[in-house]
Amino acid sequence: MTLVELYQAMQSELPDLANVCFYDHIEIDEGGELYPPFLFFHEVNGNPFVADNQVYYLGVENRVDLYTSDRSVEIRAQLIEFFNSHDIPFTLSLDEFDPDTMLYMDSFTIALN
Repeated sequence: MTLVELYQAMQSELPDLANVCFYDHIEIDEGGELYPPFLFFHEVNGNPFVADNQVYYLGVENRVDLYTSDRSVEIRAQLIEFFNSHDIPFTLSLDEFDPDTMLYMDSFTIALN
């Protein structure tokens, strides 16, 4: 499953979150406002397997960031259930809060094929 396929699957299987999913960036009209919760899907790092001066495998680290105004346990549980039902391993970071926007961010680092 690619990151785009994951994005499309989440939009079709999680109807409550379908209108708050953004791939890589948010596209809004000038002057438009966006209210949480929302999700971002993006690639963050490449982890190459190098031997004999060649890259044999490039593992790309993907992340799904959940932004909420109040740390939403319900939405987080939906995402965890989705990842588990699709056999997608993940790690979860809960420690980020942006005082400028007053939003919490839960980051799921996921492993995709």
